[in-house]
Amino acid sequence: MPGFAAWVTRNFGPETTEAFAANHIPLFLLVLVCAWRAGAAQWVVLTMAFQWQFFVNAFFHLATWVMFAEYSPGAVTGAVVAIPATLFFYMDHP
Repeated sequence: MPGFAAWVTRNFGPETTEAFAANHIPLFLLVLVCAWRAGAAQWVVLTMAFQWQFFVNAFFHLATWVMFAEYSPGAVTGAVVAIPATLFFYMDHP
């Protein structure tokens, strides 16, 4: 999260670390609840939708890194964690 608000402000419009945290911490908590419920065979569709969102978000950060010629916070995590995890979870496993 450090540096993200400044990056957003430079490239899209005003953002503060506090506003980012206020908007994203509840979302992360919801993702954790969904993952926990999916483990108990409940809320699987919602959990899959969240995983798909992480996948798309990873490509957003990679694309903006290229477009703005400036590192986009989250690009490495997206490339190393979100994309491989999504491919793994969506693959058919024996």
